[in-house]
Amino acid sequence: MRGVRSEVEKYGNLAVIGNGTLAHAQDFDRTHGKGLRSLVDTRKGTYKALGFRHGVRYTLGPASLARGVDAMSRGFRQVNTQGDPFQQGGTLVLAKGGRPVLFQRARFAGDHASLEEILAAVRLAAAPA
Repeated sequence: MRGVRSEVEKYGNLAVIGNGTLAHAQDFDRTHGKGLRSLVDTRKGTYKALGFRHGVRYTLGPASLARGVDAMSRGFRQVNTQGDPFQQGGTLVLAKGGRPVLFQRARFAGDHASLEEILAAVRLAAAPA
């Protein structure tokens, strides 16, 4: 998200919510966040409220392993996992008034909305109703 942060913030606010501890969030901000609004939900209430999946089968299933191999083939390496490794996330873009424009729940580890989808949703959310 760092690469599109400035464009996204032309239209509204951007926040990344992780689980784990405050120290994990600070480490993420230092190593990956750099300019993103990084928040931590230690009790995972946000994840539960949004119905995000949790469990070993979503983290270590065939689809997530295939995504992991693909990411590694493109030079990405996951080093140390912080927080709950079995908690999946998603992407939520809201328009004024809280109307969801994009709500993507990860079906498995590595199932992310594309940056193009996110940018299109952010632009739509900012458009006059």
